[in-house]
Amino acid sequence: ETDRVCVEHGKELERKSGLVERAVLELVDVLRGSVSVSEESTKSTSGNEYTDLVTYFNHRILDALIKCTRTSLDNIKRRLTTRVQGYDEQSEPAKPPFFTAKVTLAIPNITMVPALDDIQRALHKA
Repeated sequence: ETDRVCVEHGKELERKSGLVERAVLELVDVLRGSVSVSEESTKSTSGNEYTDLVTYFNHRILDALIKCTRTSLDNIKRRLTTRVQGYDEQSEPAKPPFFTAKVTLAIPNITMVPALDDIQRALHKA
């Protein structure tokens, strides 16, 4: 299920990224068309400036992807960590955890139900 959702969203992201790329190239074409030959020679507008514009938009897209990924990973991290008792519930609404586990400390043994290996397998499977 997760693989299918990731593939679908990856294709959608690729499609939208292509649309942005085409829009930037159209913008460059419009800008090139609006600058006459005499203006281009007096202002010394070169293809390098247009390349810089495309590079700028490429960097903005990359920054957006990094921010989105970081936010998603932070959200997952928050859901995987345990809330400390006495947590101020007014600051952030509580979200249900991904899983619950019972840990019993009986010196010298520590038991965990479900076992850590089972939890790791379930996380890798998801």
